Amino acid sequence: MNYLCVDFGGTKTLVCVISSDGNITSEVRFETPKEYTDFLDTLAATITDLPEKFETGVLSVPGLIDIPTRTVIALGNRPWANFKIQDDLLEKTGVKFEILNDSRLAGLAEAAYIKDRFHKVLYITISTGIGVALAVDGKLVPELNDTEFGKIPVQHDGGMIPWEEIASGRAIVTKYNKRASDIPAEDEVTWREVANKIVLGVGPACAAFQPDAIVFGGGVGEQSDKFSKYIAEELKKVLHPVVRQPKALIQSHYKDRSVIYGCYELAKSRAEKQNAEHSS
Repeated sequence: MNYLCVDFGGTKTLVCVISSDGNITSEVRFETPKEYTDFLDTLAATITDLPEKFETGVLSVPGLIDIPTRTVIALGNRPWANFKIQDDLLEKTGVKFEILNDSRLAGLAEAAYIKDRFHKVLYITISTGIGVALAVDGKLVPELNDTEFGKIPVQHDGGMIPWEEIASGRAIVTKYNKRASDIPAEDEVTWREVANKIVLGVGPACAAFQPDAIVFGGGVGEQSDKFSKYIAEELKKVLHPVVRQPKALIQSHYKDRSVIYGCYELAKSRAEKQNAEHSS
């Protein structure tokens, strides 16, 4: 069985067909149009041109979703708001899509990859903003699917500020005039400064969720080999004794493919559930 997976991004959109064993058999990437109607048309045409036809699929959304009403409230990189992309795509393609925030899907993929090693996994994507997902035994905790943990207030310079405003990739560029990937590994002063801001949110997340492992993703997270040791040092200092220290701080396995493989994991689990229901 193959699965239709769409990573809808603010700048680019990736459409993949992924086999049941996790191999990508078809892949199309296009620039995400600036207008919503143009995006729908381009995505619909791309899906129609695939060598295989689908009735269902999974689509990631780079923004806030009101899950009960299936409404996309807002996006991070586009001014589109309050639209029902599932209904619109069903009308244009005949495909019934399940949608979920892209950070959650990335976290699902990463947690599924290490589920045999770690029971409870916290995924933190640090890129333009910050997103968080929590998974237990490789499955997302659905009650947390609409959280905005990147926006928790943290103390900074004598006041309170949303965490991602001082710890995200955008914040790093603003402060250092360079991307995280351009900061040398040997620049320990800068990386410790970055880590000290990241830990302002990681610490509360550890207290709230008690993860066995933390996976860092996104553009900044992919540099975690340069800052994770400083995070570990700070957590040992600041976490209360009753709060579990994470057993591991891990770099993303799938990197920029985390979201598309999260779509695959969700599609596969839904198909397995349906097959089990039909067989019973």
